[in-house]
Amino acid sequence: MAFFMSRPLHLFNCLNITKNATKNVYAQKLLTNTIQIPEGRKISSHSFRKWKVNLDVQDQKPCYISIRKHRFHTSGQQQAVPPLIWMVIKPLAKIGAILTGRTARTWLRSRPKVERIFYCRRILFGCLGGLAFGGLVGLVYYYSHMQEVPVTNRKRFITLTPEQMLKVSQFEADAYHEQFQKNTVSSTDPRYKRVVAVTEKLVMSNLDIPMLKSQKWVITIVESKDINAFVLPTGDIFVNTGLLELAANDDQLAVVLGHEMAHAVLSHAAEQISFSQLIDFLIIAVMAAIWTIMPNDGIAIVTQWFYNKVMNLTVHMPYSRLLEKEADQVGLQLTAKACFDVRQGSVFWSKMKMLSELKQEFPIEFLSTHPAHEKRVKHIDHLVPKLLEVMKDCKCPPLSTKDPREEVAHVQEIVTDTITAMKARQNLSNVKTIALPQPKKQSI
Repeated sequence: MAFFMSRPLHLFNCLNITKNATKNVYAQKLLTNTIQIPEGRKISSHSFRKWKVNLDVQDQKPCYISIRKHRFHTSGQQQAVPPLIWMVIKPLAKIGAILTGRTARTWLRSRPKVERIFYCRRILFGCLGGLAFGGLVGLVYYYSHMQEVPVTNRKRFITLTPEQMLKVSQFEADAYHEQFQKNTVSSTDPRYKRVVAVTEKLVMSNLDIPMLKSQKWVITIVESKDINAFVLPTGDIFVNTGLLELAANDDQLAVVLGHEMAHAVLSHAAEQISFSQLIDFLIIAVMAAIWTIMPNDGIAIVTQWFYNKVMNLTVHMPYSRLLEKEADQVGLQLTAKACFDVRQGSVFWSKMKMLSELKQEFPIEFLSTHPAHEKRVKHIDHLVPKLLEVMKDCKCPPLSTKDPREEVAHVQEIVTDTITAMKARQNLSNVKTIALPQPKKQSI
């Protein structure tokens, strides 16, 4: 827990590659910004040991055989409508709903009261019939695009094929590379090699996952104090140096990278887009009803805005938090099979929680797409016993008998004392403080 001491932060020593590793063309790619696991290549356990990276003085042996017990399966994917068509249909449908509702309201107002009641009934029955027909068509479309999530076997709705999602994500990846071009850390930087080594170990220890085996992983280290990291469906891994400073060891870094890589493996980006499209089309009928019933355009606009906010808080946000929880679970499995100390995940998110407390930031989980830090800590602690069994099956080296989570309680006391002194406006020079980075963002 040297991170919590009052002296300045320092990065751990960079990782060294074994001499035998540099003799192999695939191992040499660890020194570049790309890790490519060749498709269909059979590699013996001896070759694994020959290529592996030394993470510390101990000779850790990642799991190469027992991982076959944890194979991932997924169902087939139905052909989806091209994304460009979705992008055109959605706004047109919303505009059409607004214009239809507004036209119906204006026309009804011009009719006599007796006719107005008659036509209102006809419109009502017509809407109910349309909803019934649309609901039937929607159910057929929904169940024809169901897919089983790898690992968790959860059923989900997907409208995009992997090829379509890859094309969409490539534009985003190019934009990020252009944005971070001036702040990118060189591939010769020790921090860069640290991320490459941890990523390589996660990939090589989970070759039973087709996505990890065939994907080309491109690593970019961004010089930024923001505590942030993310992985795109294209395999582009972006890590800020602020996160590397917060992750006191490679175990904590592996937990974060495993979480982000799990998002890519589980295709959460495509799932979120599909879910958003489904919700958008479901509310089109509601939008038409709002613009028909409301007495004027101003009230209709306010009502529609309020309705969209309610849908965002009650549907979109909880769904995003569900995906984050699933990524935590799968990411920790990847980390455990790579023989990293999964208990450090609890320590990392405890530090994130204490950072928020020191900065007097208390985000409301209900308004966030991510779970609260304390809930993440509890979730990880709940999964740790099962993850330790996975590490045992993978014949990982024994972990330290001293649980790193035990030190968090002592640090929490120091943070609490510091916050109390800040609230009381005392002289903080007489209070034991903690040297922590001051990031602008804390999202992972």
